[in-house]
Amino acid sequence: PDFPKAGNVIYTLIASNGVVDISYPFPQPVVVNPLPTATPEPEEPVIEFFDISATEVVAGANTKIRLSWSVTGVTTEIRITSPTMNEFSGLENQGTLDLVVNESTFFFLTAYNGELRASQSQQVTALEPTPTPTQTATSTLTPTPTFTPIPTSTLTPTPTLTPTPTLTTTPSPTLSPTPIPPRIVLFNARNGTGTTADKITLESVTTSATGAVESVYTVIAGSNVDLIWEVENAKTISVEWKPLSGGAFEPLGNRSATGTESLVGLAAEVEYHLVAVSEFDDTDEATIKIKLNQTPPPPPENIRGVIGTDGITLTWQYDTADEDDILGFRLYRANMPPGTEFVSINSTVIDKTARTWFDEPGQLCGKAYYVVAVYNDVVNKEEAETQASTNSWFSRNCSR
Repeated sequence: PDFPKAGNVIYTLIASNGVVDISYPFPQPVVVNPLPTATPEPEEPVIEFFDISATEVVAGANTKIRLSWSVTGVTTEIRITSPTMNEFSGLENQGTLDLVVNESTFFFLTAYNGELRASQSQQVTALEPTPTPTQTATSTLTPTPTFTPIPTSTLTPTPTLTPTPTLTTTPSPTLSPTPIPPRIVLFNARNGTGTTADKITLESVTTSATGAVESVYTVIAGSNVDLIWEVENAKTISVEWKPLSGGAFEPLGNRSATGTESLVGLAAEVEYHLVAVSEFDDTDEATIKIKLNQTPPPPPENIRGVIGTDGITLTWQYDTADEDDILGFRLYRANMPPGTEFVSINSTVIDKTARTWFDEPGQLCGKAYYVVAVYNDVVNKEEAETQASTNSWFSRNCSR
């Protein structure tokens, strides 16, 4: 039987042999407790900005820089870490931090709300000092000859003057330009545009011995994700990708110094590789790996049945806003008693827009039904089912 939604009920069992009813009161109380209050889910903090006053310094020279940030939402911890400095923890939601650097390094800002977190990074590159070229000039002057006085007794012709030589300057040798390596200022993943707020989480950032940065993100399957980058001192910039499960990279072509690559309805785990090459063929590389999480759609609700002359019409409820996340529905039936062997009664998935199904079980009494939603599990690459409907429906007992 359907239990009442509120209030307590006492049931009495009556036994009958078809002639007389003999009542042996055996009361059984049913206490209906109120539904528990749902605990609100914590929300991920939002980093509005994480800025740095200078992205380039001179190697070996102590340079003062300033980090500034702003975080909104509930936070349990805010910290800044760097591979070359001690950790700064217990930071305020908005603030600044003055530091002195003399070498290349990274800074990572991470905001926590319990187990939820958001991260952003900044990079400082130390450049080698450039020597100042010098020029030298040489000249050779021949002194002007001295005139001998002409005696009064003998007239000597005036000597021809030797012209003063022109100043000769030896040009300085041409200096070869100092190669400036390319630099990937940032290569990050963020929530893409869409009607809902997709949650993307930065899981880790590692730097190889060559300076290549690898970032690993997780995102809910089907979300929209934007890859953003900014590159300096590069002649060519290219992007390539491959499935995270393996295989060769596929080139996506050359890109500009700043850009965005939009991934819509992400349904597979992927890896993207950004390569910057300078005019001297120096390179800088960065990688983003995106892993998927999937939240199963909600189950159907409120399954009901109406017994007809030759079958049972079943109905259920499902929010149309969740239809895009499912393939359809599947009904299960069991005989009562014992009610333990449920089998699917539809060989194909019922259309996701349907909310009713007619079943011809033969014997109409003693049946139990529940319904599930069927969806595509993109993480395990297989068809999957939600939990059973929030209630089951039972036809009348065959002994009546």
